[in-house]
Amino acid sequence: MRLVWLLVVMISLLGGVEVKIASYNVENLFDMNTDGNEYEEYIPNGDSGWTNEIYQIKLRNTATVIQGIGADIIGLQEIESEIALKDLKSQLKRQGFYYRYHVFARNKKSSVNVALLSRYPIQSALKHTVSHNGRYRDILEAKIDINGKSLRVFVNHWKSKSGGESKRVLSAKQLAYRLGELSEDEPFVLLGDFNSHYEEYKTFLKSRHHNDTEGITGINHILRTIDDEGNPVTYTALKNNNGYLYNLWYELDEAK
Repeated sequence: MRLVWLLVVMISLLGGVEVKIASYNVENLFDMNTDGNEYEEYIPNGDSGWTNEIYQIKLRNTATVIQGIGADIIGLQEIESEIALKDLKSQLKRQGFYYRYHVFARNKKSSVNVALLSRYPIQSALKHTVSHNGRYRDILEAKIDINGKSLRVFVNHWKSKSGGESKRVLSAKQLAYRLGELSEDEPFVLLGDFNSHYEEYKTFLKSRHHNDTEGITGINHILRTIDDEGNPVTYTALKNNNGYLYNLWYELDEAK
């Protein structure tokens, strides 16, 4: 299992309330119902050994990790169904960690999907389709009420690096388009498994396979987490309200 992104942020726009927000790729949480869209190794009671006993172990282990994170809001990737999400919620409750609210972005063409658990009320939710061919996971947008103030959280799971950067740029463009529709003073958080290095614009240049976009990256260029000179966006630049996004990875100690 991989902890993709965990952050704790004091959101001043929300009245200084400390909200712990996390993202976690649970890696293929499939339920025990057969709907014909499972990966072969997760067909219930199939030759690969995906049994209810293994499923329950997976639920307990996943719940233990989420409990350890202790987030108020957590975006999840690779959830097969709302049934699996509700089973996970129930397991969390049995372990003493309860999320009252949830939303699931169902895409019947995708084997795994994104979801969100929240201790705060979810006012509304939208699903943004990246492509209708079923090869891309939808982007989930949830509007959450935090003590009377709204926060939008976007849960992403971009294409893996088995393909070039153009596949991740497609998701980034869909996300950027939606962000452009929001008012400038509306707070939001982008999280998920972006399958990108936070300095992708540097690292992917070494790979001809990945760099099929003439140096343009989804995470850095399309979402504008670097400025026009190619430098990481600072908090000061963000306050100038010029359309940049601030990447919290730069707050982390590089040594860790």
